[in-house]
Amino acid sequence: MSVELKLKLLCAAEIAEAVGGKLMTYFGASEKAEQSAISTNSADGGCGVIFCAIKGQRVDGHDYIADAIKLGSTCFICERVPDSAEEVAKPFCAIVVEDTIRAIGDLAAYYRGFSKAKFVGITGSRCRQVYMQGAGAIPIVCDVFYVNYYCLPCSIETK
Repeated sequence: MSVELKLKLLCAAEIAEAVGGKLMTYFGASEKAEQSAISTNSADGGCGVIFCAIKGQRVDGHDYIADAIKLGSTCFICERVPDSAEEVAKPFCAIVVEDTIRAIGDLAAYYRGFSKAKFVGITGSRCRQVYMQGAGAIPIVCDVFYVNYYCLPCSIETK
């Protein structure tokens, strides 16, 4: 599931600065190309989708960067650029960081700065029900709250 960047489109150069990563361009890619979504799933790759490669216990997201390039993604946050990505021979920007998960958090904090909304973090499996019942003082009622494997909130759809 990719998350749309609705407040502001970002470019690779801006993302690299926000996360403290090293921007590398390949095959004439533009570091100014606007990105409109972010995902940790290479299958969501496409034009304007930033793919964040996470190394897990069983699967390494870096092994799927080439697949995301083939689907049209041109911007990646990763800890390394695999040879398979260069073998695709299509333009892309890689933002190389020490820790992809940390970089996602840094990017989220940077992006959060573009919103004037006030946020409340509620954890626990039963908290959503309590939150929805007590939402009288909060102007957001959640229909769907998607949390990824790392328990990082990825999206809130509101009414």
